[in-house]
Amino acid sequence: RQKKISRAYSNMPISSMVTSIFNDYLLNTSDTTLSKTLYVHPTLGNKNIVIPYMEPLQAIDFLAKRAISDSGKDYSYMFYETLDRYNFCTINECVNSTKDALHTYTYFKSNLSISPKYMDEEFSRIENFQLMDPNNSIRNIQNGVFSSKILTHDITTKSFKETDFSYNTDYYGLNLINPNGMLPVANEPFSNNPYSNYSFYPQHSYLHDGIINNDDYEKIVIKRQAHMNHFDTSKMMIGIAVDTARHVGDIVQINIFSAESKPENGKLYDPYISGKYLVTRVTHYLQKGVGKTRLFLERDSQAEGF
Repeated sequence: RQKKISRAYSNMPISSMVTSIFNDYLLNTSDTTLSKTLYVHPTLGNKNIVIPYMEPLQAIDFLAKRAISDSGKDYSYMFYETLDRYNFCTINECVNSTKDALHTYTYFKSNLSISPKYMDEEFSRIENFQLMDPNNSIRNIQNGVFSSKILTHDITTKSFKETDFSYNTDYYGLNLINPNGMLPVANEPFSNNPYSNYSFYPQHSYLHDGIINNDDYEKIVIKRQAHMNHFDTSKMMIGIAVDTARHVGDIVQINIFSAESKPENGKLYDPYISGKYLVTRVTHYLQKGVGKTRLFLERDSQAEGF
């Protein structure tokens, strides 16, 4: 917090700016054993950005909100730390790149004794789970998760431009955790009402020499808003035996047995809450002298379609 950045970065991608800030202000050069490496996913295009006297982490967060992935499709850049490195990458193109679940956790009642035969099964058992902040359609509509519109005004050319975001048009091209989105592909009323979330941003073309539109508000604002808020639509917390192998950014498979005695679809697991999830927070604690772990999970898609 004692370090401040007041610096201009000219004609370079945001990913290079983040690397420069990390190397100049965050890297621990005095003790290499304590320094972690940095992974940066490339960003699209060159920008001119002035960091207005910010702390290094504030500056990186400032840049994350202005970054577009090199594919031109993803706006969900985040800066976070794991046990082995720092990461500046998007949720959809980096964290979910393989879509392979690193472990499977299953919710079932167990009367098994702890023995080598059942050890793996017991350590994969969900002891308790909680659906957190369940899907709220009204909130999702207001937050622009499904559709939104932005009006930009260019002070130089005195021109206005409206840009729409539609879930079924813009979000299905991304790399989702599960195979099915949160909305049906056809005959749904949510993704075609952009005035449900309407915002205005002023622009200044050629504010920096050689770059027509340095801010790209019409591309970034509503799409990043939708991408980041989309993970808030489906959250879960599970309690398991202590598991120090799980890190933020891992993909895990969650199986919750159906509450129905004879499920009509013939499937053992509840199709609406089972599936792959992203680990967003890990906490370890002791309960009566026994180690426990809580995994906080989020997802952007569903295993079962509509």
